[in-house]
Amino acid sequence: MEHRKCLESKKQFRNQSSTEVFREITRGPRFFLESSNDRNTGTIESPKVRHVFDYFVVIDFEVTCDKGKIPHPQEIIEFPSVIMSGVTGEIESCFRTYVRPTHNQILTDFCKDLAGIQQDQVDNGVTLEEALLMHDEWLEINGI
Repeated sequence: MEHRKCLESKKQFRNQSSTEVFREITRGPRFFLESSNDRNTGTIESPKVRHVFDYFVVIDFEVTCDKGKIPHPQEIIEFPSVIMSGVTGEIESCFRTYVRPTHNQILTDFCKDLAGIQQDQVDNGVTLEEALLMHDEWLEINGI
C-alpha cells in the first residue's frame, strides 16, 4: 500500500494511525453531529457524523534549521503531502519531493539529524518553484 510506505518512511504524524490523524484534523467546525429521534416510539438514534469535506490535503514541510538559532531565511527542504478521505479517514495518495535550498545550501548536522534528511537528498532535489508545480500536478491528477 502506497500510503503505508509514505507514512512509515518518514514516520509522519508521529507514529499515529491514519484514523488517529483523521480524528485530530476533523475536530472543530468542519464536522457536524446529527441526531434524530422517532417521535412515535420515543427512541433516540445515536448521533451521526455528517462530513463537509470530501478530502483533506495534509502537508508537513521540513525546513532548514540549526540548534539554538533559526537560519534566515528558513527554506523548505522536504515537501511531503497526503490526500486523506474526509469520509473514511484513509490516506488515498502520497506526494514527496526534496527541495534544494538556495540560501543555506549546506544542511547543519542538527538539521540532518532532526529531519532525517541527508545532504545528497537536497542536492539532488528540485527548486521550490518546481516542487510547487509538481504538487499542483499531483493534486490535479488526483482530482483535487
